[in-house]
Amino acid sequence: MHLKLQGAKITSWGVGTKLITGARKPSLGGVYKLTAREDSEDGMLPVIKLSDDIAKVTTPGLKRVYRIINRKTNKSEGDYVAFEHETVDDKPLKMFDPFFPQKFKYVSDYEAYELLQPIFINGEQVYHLPTLEAIHDYHEKQLTFIWHETLRLLNPQTYFVDLSYDLWKMKQDLIEERSMG
Repeated sequence: MHLKLQGAKITSWGVGTKLITGARKPSLGGVYKLTAREDSEDGMLPVIKLSDDIAKVTTPGLKRVYRIINRKTNKSEGDYVAFEHETVDDKPLKMFDPFFPQKFKYVSDYEAYELLQPIFINGEQVYHLPTLEAIHDYHEKQLTFIWHETLRLLNPQTYFVDLSYDLWKMKQDLIEERSMG
């Protein structure tokens, strides 16, 4: 309550994990973070959650995620997160680290495999659960795309998950807007 009395612009409250779980009953390791909210006039509006820990700052908006496979090496260049409306085709991609945008590479000879698949649309299940064998085969194939250096257990190479420039720019704009406040 002290924050509101000091004029903070608080529009919602959340309950932290330590308040809703006991130390002997650990919480689920997964976390749900809101990245868009419905607006009656504009459809879906991107939202962001800020944190002092840069890795915990959410990436706003409705998104698609692609695995970018280099055609020459048949290995992944990383995963590429873009807005839902952005297309990823044979145009050269500038892939850059969202935390260090000065680190980048251009990828031109690639195939982009979309990773997210809808399960429900308008309340109807549209995804048909594959067999356990098909799931196993899919994951075995995905592992062939990953460089050995990333799979090793000791000092593994980081697997890169890059943002499209438009998505990264919106994230930066929202961070700045919220910080100016």
